This record gives sequence, C-alpha cells and structure tokens, in this order.
Amino acid sequence: MNSPKPEKLSPETKAFESSMSQVETARAIYIDFEGFVDRTPALIGVATEGDFVQTALDPGLELAAAAKGWSSQQGDNVIKDLLAKARGEKRRIVAYSQHEKRVCKKFYAIDLSPVYADARLIAKKWRKKTHPGLKPGPKSLKEYLHLIGYERGSYLGERRSTRRIKAVRDMCAKRGSYDALTATVKAKWTKSLQNNSIDVLGMRELCRRAVSGE
Repeated sequence: MNSPKPEKLSPETKAFESSMSQVETARAIYIDFEGFVDRTPALIGVATEGDFVQTALDPGLELAAAAKGWSSQQGDNVIKDLLAKARGEKRRIVAYSQHEKRVCKKFYAIDLSPVYADARLIAKKWRKKTHPGLKPGPKSLKEYLHLIGYERGSYLGERRSTRRIKAVRDMCAKRGSYDALTATVKAKWTKSLQNNSIDVLGMRELCRRAVSGE
C-alpha cells in the first residue's frame, strides 16, 4: 500500500525488518496485496528473482484472472506456500510497510514475522544516508520510486486500484463472462494489474538500490 501508517515496533524487530544483505535482497520474495480496506485481499503480486506472478484471491475475480492466463487461489494457501518457501530456502518476504504482515495475521492467522522485511524501513535508512538534506523525506512507495527514477505512468492515477477492482468484480458477476465486460472495465482491470506489478517490481528495485548503497 502506498500510504502506510508507521507502527510501533520493538527495537529488535525494527532492526531485523530494516536490514537485508545483498544476497538476501536478490533472493527475497516481494509481495503486494490489492483490495479493499478491512477485507481479505483481492489479489497478490509476487516477485522472486526473474519471476513475477499475479494470483486472484477474490473468487469474484476468477473470470478476469482466467482471461489473463493466471490462477485463482485461496489467500491462506498462497501465503502458507510463500512462507514455507521462505523458510525452506532461507529467503525473506518483503512488503512495503507493515500492511501485508498485518493482513496475513488478521485474515489468515499466519505470522510472517520470522522472515519479514519492511521495504519502507530499508528505504528510509538508505535515504537518510544518501539524501540527508531531503526534508521532508519520501513516505509512500510512489514517492520513493520517483526518487530513484522508477517510472510509473501518470495514466494509472492516484488510489484508484480499489475502485477498478470493484468495477471488474461487479461486472463479471453481472454478465458472467470476461468477454462481456465493456472495454472501459477491461481497461480498468489491465491498469489494476499494471499498478500492482509496478509496486512489486519497483519495490524490489528500491530495495536493491538501498541495500547496495546506490
């Protein structure tokens, strides 16, 4: 999410979640949820090394997901698999802020703390070293991506992902087919996925630069 609220973490937790080695950064699992406030996530984007996958977690998006050639799964199963992969292969799970960790605990009863890294904390440490005169510093992921020159098209707009997903889900339910969606609603789906992919891949690039000290 692009506008996280800072949460009080213990010094030990903050130190762990704000630190990764370059090897850990390269091998990490980067995730980002899209969806509605105080509800289970609608979809997730996941990046590992050169791979990027999106999965629909809301059954109402199954038709739209199939049209893009990717799957629909239950969120708890997706997160369980990611956590097992992280533990088994000694990888970190990275998201921007505490949001994804909090959502997993609240809705799936899964604690990512043992492997979690907070890209916001990592970026903040880097910004203080490399841009000490930048005040106020960036807070949102979008602001950090702008700082590193990671392109995010203005056509994606601001905070529209939820409305776009709702439009797609509602019309799929009404018309029963992705092909029956209007061109406008199909475009909203495409933009939702592009927004998610930019957040995930941009976050990965931000962490890479921050950890390498660029």
